[in-house]
Order: sequence, then C-alpha cells, then structure tokens
Amino acid sequence: MPGDIFVLSIRHLRKAPLVTCNPKMTPQPPGHTALRFRLWILIIAVINVLSLFSVTITTFSWGTGNTTIIFLFLYPALIVSTILILAKRHVGYMLTLGISLAYAVLLARHVGQYFVFDFQNSVLLLVLVLPFMMTIALIPLTTAFLFIRQKRGNAIIAFSIIIALSIPLFSLAERANMNYQSSVFAEFTIDNKGTVNITCKPQPSDTRIFYLTSKSKELADVAKAKGTFLIDHYYVANTIVEKNYRFRKLHSLTIKKLEDKGLRLPLTWKAEQIKGDISFLEP
Repeated sequence: MPGDIFVLSIRHLRKAPLVTCNPKMTPQPPGHTALRFRLWILIIAVINVLSLFSVTITTFSWGTGNTTIIFLFLYPALIVSTILILAKRHVGYMLTLGISLAYAVLLARHVGQYFVFDFQNSVLLLVLVLPFMMTIALIPLTTAFLFIRQKRGNAIIAFSIIIALSIPLFSLAERANMNYQSSVFAEFTIDNKGTVNITCKPQPSDTRIFYLTSKSKELADVAKAKGTFLIDHYYVANTIVEKNYRFRKLHSLTIKKLEDKGLRLPLTWKAEQIKGDISFLEP
C-alpha cells in the first residue's frame, strides 16, 4: 500500500502547476487592483471635500446665478458619497461619479476664465484649479472601479478618459469666441444732428473712460426716457453691454439695454472703433 500512495503522489505532482521563485512573476492577490483604485478614489475624494469647501462658501455668500442651488446641493452630496466609499458601499462610487461629472461641467467655465484672464492669481490655483483637477481625476478612476470587470469595461473606461480630458479642453476652446455681459455707467449727449456721443466708465468717479458714437434714434430716445438729465447729459447708471472676446482680445462691444429697457436693434462697435481705456471691460 505505501507503494500505491507514492505512485499517486507522483501523479499528483505531475498535474500540479509549476511554482516559480522569480519575484517578478509573483501573482497579485485577488482584488489587488480594485483595492488600489479604492484607495486612490478615497484619497482624492477627501481632498475634493476639503478643497471645494471654499468654493461652496463663496457660492453661498455671493451666488453664481442659476447654478447657485446646484453648487450648494452638490457639496453635501459629495460628503455623503465619500462616507459611503469609506464604508465600502457600491452606491458611493456611483454617486461620486455623477457628482464629479456635475462639478466638472460647472467649474469648467470658471477654470477657462482663470487660464485666459486670471492666470497670475495664485490663490485661484488652490481654491479653483485644484478641486477642478481632482474632480476630473475622479471620473476615470470611479468608472474603472465600477466597470473594470465588465465585458466591455475597457471601452467604457476609455470613453470616460476621453470625457475627462475633453472638459478642460472645451473650457479653453470656448474662449476663442465668447460673449460676456456686464454693466457700465454711461453718459449720453445728443447734438442737433442726432449724433449720440457716449462716455462709458465703471462708475461715476472712475477715471477709466472710453467713448462711442452713434446715430441711432432708438438709442437717443431710450437714453432720454431712462436717463437722468443734468446739464445737457443723460446719465444711465445701469447700461448693459455685451463684450465679444477672442481669448484675451476684445473683438466687439454691443449695447443691449439701458436700465430695464432693451434696445430693439442692439448697437455694436468693433474694437478699433472704441476710443479710450477699455481695460476694465475684461471679465
């Protein structure tokens, strides 16, 4: 019987897999890749929670127009999703992916303006660019964690990488031809021939001034109706203008409204037709 046991042992060894001591071929433990993804997602999510706090407080204090409510809703949702990731809940990763996409889209416009107009502001590098980059990084990372074992996981991950890279690229590309609205203080004078001379400045006491001229009867009528008349001048404190920029260069300026009265035919001037200091028009 011992002989039979020996023969069976030899046969078993022949069928056993070859074991190597080469350290380069040491197999990874099960779930090792997923564990690394989870660790990186958790670290970046925590950094995001900390860095987005300033953005949330600023939004709460000053608002961001129509997106204010969305910003204020996303931050507590991000905290919840980070806690769920810490608790190893699958829904936490799905929630983080959705929140990251939303934040990336909302912050893209502000980041684009930073790189075009505010690049020298080092403070914004920490309070705006850092959370934006962390948000972008979370998109492919959470996608990889969720779909890496799926049949079409590689294609989905590749698509998420393309989306993540396209968002910052789009935020810069849209600045190639973009309109910005702002308000200026304007003084209108109208001569006997119907020519409207316009003096624009940020506020009444400011010395930065530029000048425009027009023969628009509509503009003259609206200036008279909405302006405050004083010594041959009509003063309009809230003149809404639309500025068209090609990256950092002003291309044209359009007067859209005087106070609450919009022009039926908005008036546009090319940059070379504007005389004076236009530096304050930058967004």
